[in-house]
Amino acid sequence: MIFVYILPEERELSDGFCKPEGNPITFQNVDWFNTPDELGQGGPMTEDDLVEFIQGKNYYHPTLPFLVIDTFDCTRTFIIPVDD
Repeated sequence: MIFVYILPEERELSDGFCKPEGNPITFQNVDWFNTPDELGQGGPMTEDDLVEFIQGKNYYHPTLPFLVIDTFDCTRTFIIPVDD
């Protein structure tokens, strides 16, 4: 499965020092799906292909950073950064 999350603002990610019990941070899950390879995309997809696939989704907005986690292929776990 591939999971897509909107990352919280950077100030939330690095607010204060981590305590022994950790700092809770909320990630908003916006999508999950089988790998696009299994959705009829035809052949293995590169990270660039997957970014393009996600950018075509309704939830995508270039001002938000996204965390993409591929549970079957950890080499396809990455961040789609904010467009400058």
